[in-house]
Amino acid sequence: MNAEPITTTSITLVDSSGKTRMLLDGGGDTGCASINLFSPTGQAVHIAAQPGGHVTLALDCKQVKLGITLGPCGLTIRDSKGLLGITVGDPFEDGTLSVTVFRDGQPIYSIPPDESAPPQVA
Repeated sequence: MNAEPITTTSITLVDSSGKTRMLLDGGGDTGCASINLFSPTGQAVHIAAQPGGHVTLALDCKQVKLGITLGPCGLTIRDSKGLLGITVGDPFEDGTLSVTVFRDGQPIYSIPPDESAPPQVA
């Protein structure tokens, strides 16, 4: 057993058939460190730490494609097309704390109400 620490920028673990199952990436020049887990059939979970302080979680499988970002300004959930689904906090960094629900990337409900948005649908 090797007790020495391993220092590298990236580690890829493959299964017995040679398919990538885990990828640990230290970030390189981009500064975005990530942990990626892959199923044998291609579904994946990606966890990343962005240079600006945001942490993202992305699920990519046949049933669910979803992106979640947790950062200094709040929580953002995006749908499989990358469109906004829900924001909590101050995701637009304009000093307004809110909870907003989106449909097809357009706001449909907000607390407090967004006076510039179209009428809200319950």
